[in-house]
Parts: sequence; structure tokens; C-alpha cells
Amino acid sequence: MEDFLRKTLMAGLGFMDLTKEKVEDFIDDMIKRGEVKQEERAKYIQDTMAKMEQRTQEAKSWIQKQVQEAMEEIKPKTQKIVDELQAKVDELTAEVNRLRGEAEKKKEA
Repeated sequence: MEDFLRKTLMAGLGFMDLTKEKVEDFIDDMIKRGEVKQEERAKYIQDTMAKMEQRTQEAKSWIQKQVQEAMEEIKPKTQKIVDELQAKVDELTAEVNRLRGEAEKKKEA
């Protein structure tokens, strides 16, 4: 699960680089069409990237919330399995100890 999230985050970062290039290209096209002045290029790019960063952070927060909710839903089921396995381990440990005790008594006899 962590590997999936890490890969998703890395893909998102790559997407941001690609997106910055697209934003720059788009702003440059607007300059060519006379819709934006050359002097305003950096400001438009910065504003657009800031908005994208804000939306990215909002998306990350939403994803983290969804993952947390999913983990909370899974947790009781997982805990039940862990408890059952621990009970089995305890049972087997007791059986091993009992058998060791019997083996030691046979050695002494």
C-alpha cells in the first residue's frame, strides 16, 4: 500500500513538471495572441502554478482522508485476525512446553 502511494506521489510530481511546461506554453500562446503582455508572463505563470499547487494540496488532503477512512474500516477486521493468530500461537506454545516437560520426565526416568 505504501509503495502504491509513493508511486502515485512520484507520478504526481512528474505531472506537475509537465503541467508547468504546458502552463508556460499556454501563457506564451496568449502573449502571441496579444491577450497577455510579455511583462505579465511571470506573474500569470506564478499565479496559475500557485492555484495548481493549492488544488494539489487539497487533492492530497482528500486522498489522505480517504486512505485513513479505509484503514479505519479495515482495522477491526485485521485486529480480529491478529487476535486469532495470537491465540493459536499461545495454544501451540503451551503444547510445545507440555511436550518438552514430558520429554524431560522420560529422560529422567
